[in-house]
Amino acid sequence: MNPEINLLPVFEKRKPESFLGLILFIVVLGALIVFLAIYLMGIKQDAADLAAEEQNLIAQRTALQQQVTSTDPEPEITYADAVLFVETNSYPVSPLYEEIQNLADANTYVRNYSFSPEAITLAVDFETKSEIAFFVENLMKSNYFANVQVDSILEFEPLSTTEEPEGIVEEEQVAPRYTASIRITPLPEFVAQGVTQP
Repeated sequence: MNPEINLLPVFEKRKPESFLGLILFIVVLGALIVFLAIYLMGIKQDAADLAAEEQNLIAQRTALQQQVTSTDPEPEITYADAVLFVETNSYPVSPLYEEIQNLADANTYVRNYSFSPEAITLAVDFETKSEIAFFVENLMKSNYFANVQVDSILEFEPLSTTEEPEGIVEEEQVAPRYTASIRITPLPEFVAQGVTQP
């Protein structure tokens, strides 16, 4: 009898784990390719947006450069021009303030003031309301002012000292004081440059 000799190689069935590893590798590789494709498309879109923005900025820069070159240069202001402007747009306030001080009584205190060509605003402290009336009347008689208007009169108590010598009136018996907000319109000729006397 002849022995059976098989020279063909023996094939064994592959185990399922090797197919599973191959499928997993293909899935991961496919996901990686899809991710890279999406990422590259996003980069291309960003590059296109940046190019469009660059063109827009270049156009804006060109327009601004044309605007700068087309406008007339600002005229230089000389020292003489500045002095002339100040002299023509200012007026002496000392005579007006001196007139206000001369018309005020000894017990009247000008707390605050502000000057403008249109009006002089004062905050003045008085001892009595009749002093306010006399002060307003004197201002109206003055040759410097066209109109006098009292905006408000507020009552306040004078500051009390901590130590009171004997014979001083007690705090309850001290009369209140008044502060008046007064608006005065100076005559136009006294806000003109160089005019200081009525």
